[in-house]
Amino acid sequence: MSWKRLAVIGATVAGMLLTAAAPSYAADPKPGPGPAGRPVPLSMVAAIAYANCVSGGATSADTTVANQLRAQMNGHLGGNALNSYHVSCARVIAATAAGRGLDKRAAVIAITTAITESTLHNYTEAVDHDSLGLFQQRPSAGWGTPAQLTDPVYATNAFLNAMIRKYPNNAWMSGDIGAICQAVQVSAYPDAYSAQVHDAQLLADALWTGGGGSGASRYWVDTYAAAPVFASPTSTAQTGTLNAGTNYVFCKAWGRQIGSGSSYNHWWLKTDPDTGPANQYVSAYYLSRWGNDEARDNNGVVIPDCAGGSRPKYWVDTFAAAPVFASPTSTSQTGTLNAGTNYVFCKAWGRQIGSGSAYNHYWLKTDPDSGPAEQFVSAYYLSRWGNDEARDNNGTVIPDC
Repeated sequence: MSWKRLAVIGATVAGMLLTAAAPSYAADPKPGPGPAGRPVPLSMVAAIAYANCVSGGATSADTTVANQLRAQMNGHLGGNALNSYHVSCARVIAATAAGRGLDKRAAVIAITTAITESTLHNYTEAVDHDSLGLFQQRPSAGWGTPAQLTDPVYATNAFLNAMIRKYPNNAWMSGDIGAICQAVQVSAYPDAYSAQVHDAQLLADALWTGGGGSGASRYWVDTYAAAPVFASPTSTAQTGTLNAGTNYVFCKAWGRQIGSGSSYNHWWLKTDPDTGPANQYVSAYYLSRWGNDEARDNNGVVIPDCAGGSRPKYWVDTFAAAPVFASPTSTSQTGTLNAGTNYVFCKAWGRQIGSGSAYNHYWLKTDPDSGPAEQFVSAYYLSRWGNDEARDNNGTVIPDC
């Protein structure tokens, strides 16, 4: 085969495909961003600057999907318009929804919106005010910075956050998809979305990731060395080997730590190894790129959780909206964690945050309400415990990252 994110939950939680509840993306009682821009006119689609949705561009697998679906499309992408670039953009949207544990319907809703707004183009040039990206989201309306809105993963998460905020308690799981798109986008063209649902469903069906196994979608990763594989993320009995090179994986699960020196990873990737039985696990430590406790494919897409494989979460109460940062020592804010009950993954020592006699050097890795996932918030914002303590609501010490 060698060719081969803390979020407020309040009283509402977002549905998960692979686990029972998704408090990580629960509804925020505060208002969300303002309206997105109007859809890009079809006559202008080819004349506006746009960027790849994935690093390196579309893949041969995207071409295969485009060839399979092209004749079935009947919306903006009908008339033989569907190509591998469109598929690559839809693939990022689907993978982002799957990576959050949402039902496939979330991907259908998001892809419907992106087809309507941009005909699945990651536009870097604004032609309607300051609207950018797949969803034509506006920096001036609070959706994010221009750089963020032209990052398809960020833009998709921003859309999904707004959807869940407006449709708490999994309300987006039912009702007219076009109406849900309109409620999120607040478009001047409310009837534009429904005509694209058919095509979005076809794309989501073709690109949706499963929970592992030979029938699941594949994520391509580079591994830097031959790696032992195991029957589970906690097993210590080697069952085979995955050779160095470009390989595919299906999903990720949290397990025992593998590493050397300051490099480590707790994620394990389900794969079909070069030797030994299929559907085994290899440590994400062997990935040629990314950092500690990250599990992304070569395009930077977060590999979705296997069934029952999600990362342990520790629930904490925070007393105020808190800034989040990319690391415990960074001073550049990347987003915000709202006040309330949130989850964190682990803690790390960093710069001191405090006021008066209250302070804390610990930082907690979390998925914030705004900004990218896997950021750090100061344990100073915990509603209980003392200086330089980092415990969850039950008093359990949060483990080190």
